[in-house]
Amino acid sequence: MRILLLVVLISWGANVAASDLVKWSQGIIVMVDGEVRQGELAFQVSEIVLFRDAGVVTVFPANKVRSFRNYDQEENINRKFVSRASQTGRIASFYEIVVWGEVSVMRKLKSQVISNQENSDKDGYDYFICFQNNLVNLRHFRSKVYPNLISSSSQMEVLISCHHFNPNNKADAIQIIQFYNRVTYTETLVAGT
Repeated sequence: MRILLLVVLISWGANVAASDLVKWSQGIIVMVDGEVRQGELAFQVSEIVLFRDAGVVTVFPANKVRSFRNYDQEENINRKFVSRASQTGRIASFYEIVVWGEVSVMRKLKSQVISNQENSDKDGYDYFICFQNNLVNLRHFRSKVYPNLISSSSQMEVLISCHHFNPNNKADAIQIIQFYNRVTYTETLVAGT
């Protein structure tokens, strides 16, 4: 079944590469073996990335790629994606890193269909927290991650209270994670001096 899915994705990717729906951008792919390739990338579904160099298009499934970066010209931002196995460990997917740090926030495309419509940040993605090398859905921040963040730093409760953050609110949860990463980074720097 897994091989069949891979074959379907690769053949589908090759057909899509010729489509007008594909948006190409300059980028770099880091393969699982550490090889780095530079060229044009197209990414519109979470399991594959299209790579084009000298007019030749190659379809890479997420389990063959460690990470990739590309420049999103429309948004004027560099994006970084990492490959991670699914919760069941069967199929790997690409996750975009939204917040980088000891605790990261990642997002994965919801749709498995290529279209020329833009995905909205709110509705087009599922958001996850990478905490202690585990992916936790952002919906479970309050119960599974928040208690650990509060207990690990005495400053966190004060910052959260001063800013009136609600750990049940997804936008506030992301801001709490950003504060946590800054606090732990600062504490590490102070401890190192």
